[in-house]
Amino acid sequence: MVHVCLAQAGLPQDVAPWAQLGGIAVITWLLIWMITKAFPDLMERHEVKQAEARQHFETILNKIESNRMASAKEGHDAAKTLGSAMNDQCENLRENTLALEQINRTLQLRGSA
Repeated sequence: MVHVCLAQAGLPQDVAPWAQLGGIAVITWLLIWMITKAFPDLMERHEVKQAEARQHFETILNKIESNRMASAKEGHDAAKTLGSAMNDQCENLRENTLALEQINRTLQLRGSA
């Protein structure tokens, strides 16, 4: 096949073995370069990008967690405030109930007298 291509290109037949050897050498050099340089560089870049993506993801998770904790704290504070207000209202209601009972007793004593 190479002989036919070389003959069509106008090169002499005795160049064919050297052309094949040169082609094999180029392919071998390319394969060695890919194994020693290209693939490790690609892997290193991929690892760097993966580490950056992991760090970005962890930053987002930390932000979500801090927002969740802040929301939970606000909810607990609101519940405490509401509970305190309800306790105050219950205390006021008890005081008013006692006052009304005293007024009713006083009225009953006056009505029976």
